[in-house]
This record gives sequence, structure tokens and C-alpha cells, in this order.
Amino acid sequence: MPLARFLWLLWSLQKGLVHMDVIALLKNDHKMVKQLFKEFAGLSGNRTAQRKTALVEQIRHALTVHAQLEEDFVYPAFKEHRTMKDLVSEALEEHHVVRMFLSELHEIQPDDEQYDAKVKVLNEYLMHHVREEEKEIFPQAEKRVSAARLAALGEEVETRRSELMGEGQDRKEADVEVDKQEKKLKRDARRAA
Repeated sequence: MPLARFLWLLWSLQKGLVHMDVIALLKNDHKMVKQLFKEFAGLSGNRTAQRKTALVEQIRHALTVHAQLEEDFVYPAFKEHRTMKDLVSEALEEHHVVRMFLSELHEIQPDDEQYDAKVKVLNEYLMHHVREEEKEIFPQAEKRVSAARLAALGEEVETRRSELMGEGQDRKEADVEVDKQEKKLKRDARRAA
């Protein structure tokens, strides 16, 4: 991290102006989803089907919100930089594929012989996407997007996430937004079929 960026972040944190930049927030999302997949992989015993359903629902919700935040705030800001357009375009296509996986998982039950395989392949595909974001996109963004802009994006993302998770508005409104994303998932899956 360049010294100027570090000093600006330190000053901003001391003044209470910045909580976390957008890249740190997105990396935290990645860690949380990795943990959910790890928990899924370790399931065994009674009530496994119920727990699988609950975990896949958590994964679906987390990925839906995460993708929406990236697509609404992060990627447009990154695409302002000519050198990042191709990386962002590829990431958007990867989001499309993840939506198809999620839509297919939504249509089958945990006892279906393909269920665990779909979750595993989704995890592998998603980890590929995460690696590309963390090793290619985020380092490019840190070079090309100002620290102030990354911090502002972080604040926008935090605010919108609270709304989507039902903390900043009625839960009903958040559910409507998630339902819109689910419909988009199904539409994308039908388009791909």
C-alpha cells in the first residue's frame, strides 16, 4: 500500500470518517462465504437435509446481496478505468454463471443425487472467481482508484447492504429486493438453457 494511501486511511479512521474500504468489505464477504461452504462440506448425521437447505439458503442470500453490491456500486466505479474494463466484464459473466448454479440448486432438494455435486462445483467455481478478484481486480483497483473513492464506495456498500439485509428498512422491502434478484437468477438460467 502506498504511504499516502496508508496515511490517508489512518487519518480517516482516527477522525471516524472511514470504517472500511470497499475492498476490505468484499474480502470479508469472501471469507464468510468460504466458511459457509466449509460448513456444508462437513455436514453429516441426522437432520443433514435440513441443515443443507439452511446453509444453501444462507449462501444464496449472501451471494445475491454481494453480487448486487458489486454490480451496482463497485464494478461501475472500477470500469471507469479503461485498464479494468475487461476484468470487470469477465467478473460480471462469472456472476451470471453463479446465478445459474443458484437457480438450479433452488429447483432441487438436498436428497437429490446432484445436490451435493452442484454445491461442490458452485464452491469451486466461486473460489476461482474470488481468486481472480483478490489477485487481479482488487490490486488493479488499489492502484487506479483513489483511497478516498474506495472508502466512499465502502460506505455506500455498507449502507446498501444494511438495507438489503433488512437492518435499515422494513424487512419486507429487503425481501422484495432479494426476490427481484431471485427472479433475475431464474431468468438468467432460462436464457442459458
